[in-house]
Amino acid sequence: MRKASAWRRKWTPSNGTERPAETLVGPHANLGWITDAARKALVSKDTVVVFVSDGCTLIAQPAGVSWKKPFKDSLRETLESYIRAGTVTPKGNLNKPCREDVVNFVAKARAAVTEDISPAP
Repeated sequence: MRKASAWRRKWTPSNGTERPAETLVGPHANLGWITDAARKALVSKDTVVVFVSDGCTLIAQPAGVSWKKPFKDSLRETLESYIRAGTVTPKGNLNKPCREDVVNFVAKARAAVTEDISPAP
């Protein structure tokens, strides 16, 4: 937890002041995902790239933890139940879901994200 506290002190202003530059939060400290063109664009816009240290996801990526995870978990559950109950083609492949089924999968997953976690769209 010491890592998380140090990260929070450095990157979240506690006095309400703004950081001098825009901040982009990256997934990890591996710079391989940033191309030269992206690096030049970030420099030209005075953007600081901040990387999320291990153990800091709950602090730095609240959307991913609070509402994306329940949405994805519900969507995965619904899809798994569809696959288990699904019909197969003569060759033994699963039939793809119709558009209405997909809409229902997404609606059910969205309903799993409560309003105390995420505001309604």
